[in-house]
Amino acid sequence: MLALRIQLLKLLKFLLVANAALACFAFCLCAPRLLAAHENSLRQLSFEEKVDLEDFFYFLFAREGFGYSLFGDKPLSFCFVPSASIHIATKDHFFKICIQGDHSYTRGVEAWKKIPQKDREPQHLLIVHEKNRVPFLAVIINVHQLTGVFNNNRELFKQHWDQGITATAVIRQLMEDPNCLPKLFKNHLLLGVLLGYGKHNAEMFQRRADLCSPFFKTPLTGKRHPSAPFQSLDKELYYLQKKLTATNRKDPYLYPVSPVMFAMDLSHAETQTLRKKYDLLHKDLSRLMKQNNWLEIILEKLS
Repeated sequence: MLALRIQLLKLLKFLLVANAALACFAFCLCAPRLLAAHENSLRQLSFEEKVDLEDFFYFLFAREGFGYSLFGDKPLSFCFVPSASIHIATKDHFFKICIQGDHSYTRGVEAWKKIPQKDREPQHLLIVHEKNRVPFLAVIINVHQLTGVFNNNRELFKQHWDQGITATAVIRQLMEDPNCLPKLFKNHLLLGVLLGYGKHNAEMFQRRADLCSPFFKTPLTGKRHPSAPFQSLDKELYYLQKKLTATNRKDPYLYPVSPVMFAMDLSHAETQTLRKKYDLLHKDLSRLMKQNNWLEIILEKLS
């Protein structure tokens, strides 16, 4: 009987991990019946506008991992949008690097704005903040998942954000205030939780940051005290640096879709669950981006 219970628990855990990946796979199977409206919308764009839109969305969903929030349950993803692209050319037996300053994804953003949105309240919000009409910060919010993360960590948000904060207010600030995310860089705990890295990993990363100078990466021993059971700050910092491991040390640009990368405690159960979930999603997203109609599928999911 005990062995049966253990097997059932393992099965339940696997189903929970696979749920997000199955949702992505199921959407891809059903997508052909849902894409007619967006195919028509794309036909309204010029050839150049569609190419610009594809470039911008490929950057977001293949290179910057926005698909984990759109097709999975990652609450939040963001990236800074480069203002220039670097091209390496090999012609006439010489090597040169060209910085193409006019390719700032501005044209892709303008093409995306021409795609009509449905009137219903969206479950996924894609926001592009601009300075002087040039995009500089892109954010995607999985509304349901971010609300759930907030509700599960309500006291944490009240302590580090604001006593009267709500999930709706967090989403509104992320949508309307381009400085909201940069401000969160000072709080690794909240940012890690919002990005779907797990509370345990976020706590460890925040503690390591607290023990290090942001400039010299040396322990600040003046007003700090070691946490139990450590005898000194040096020992605690050594433990944290050894315990926190990068998700994937390979260059993300070697993959069709960039994997989710963050500092993690590999021995913790929460981390193991996250790794399995993101690995499954990574495989499904890689298959998605190889399809000829990947852009239409993403536009349909966004609407």
